[in-house]
Amino acid sequence: MVQVALPLALLGVRWVDEGSRPQTELPASWQMYTSAQPATYAGQDGAGRTRPLSAERLPPVVRAVDTGRTVPDRLCAAHPDLVAVTRAGGPDPGVFRC
Repeated sequence: MVQVALPLALLGVRWVDEGSRPQTELPASWQMYTSAQPATYAGQDGAGRTRPLSAERLPPVVRAVDTGRTVPDRLCAAHPDLVAVTRAGGPDPGVFRC
């Protein structure tokens, strides 16, 4: 029971803290890594200017899963002057209207 419960618990702790791209190594825990490169984000304002955006303030689990509208929607909410967010790289690149 301990051989399954301990690694599973440590995997859960790592996932909550660091998502699927862990930075630390915990003894007796399973390792999980994604093969996709991290996505980068840029925002476009109403005047057509583009600037890089950082998703570092978002929870690690949200940042680690770069598909769907979750990260772009949160970046739009954090920067109300944006009209679109562009995701480059990752498993699901695209342009997302705010």
